[in-house]
Amino acid sequence: MKYDILNSYKVQEGIYDELFQSDNEPREITKRLLQKLLEIGESEAERRKNRLNYTQYYQAVIKSQEETESRDLDSIPLLITPEEWQKLKEGVIQRAKLYDIIVKDIYSNQRLIKEKILPPAVVYGNPNFLNMIWREESWDDSFINLMSTDIVRDK
Repeated sequence: MKYDILNSYKVQEGIYDELFQSDNEPREITKRLLQKLLEIGESEAERRKNRLNYTQYYQAVIKSQEETESRDLDSIPLLITPEEWQKLKEGVIQRAKLYDIIVKDIYSNQRLIKEKILPPAVVYGNPNFLNMIWREESWDDSFINLMSTDIVRDK
């Protein structure tokens, strides 16, 4: 069976493996995922993978104008334990707050530009800068209401 990888998977030396430990044993959280894949069966797992990769949302968000072929999304999610998420959550929240502060400043008093922390060309030269929403008074509303973050681990 395609999704029964326990006997053939080998962890690469020196690389952090999200699914398996260095002795090729699945992590605890991985065991639950592998069991679920075996329960739903190969054809259902393939159906779900195909459904994931052919939604209009995927096509609109991932496929760029220059790209002629779309890439498959990984159908195996990044597994994060509740303990790991607690640690990551603090950093993600902190980053979102920082981005919100920066955007509010850029579209109001522009202290970051005035104090030469951000070069004006970085802001005004960006084709996504929306000059029409700039105003003198500070913004109360939150700008950052949707954000994505890459999570990268190493050994």
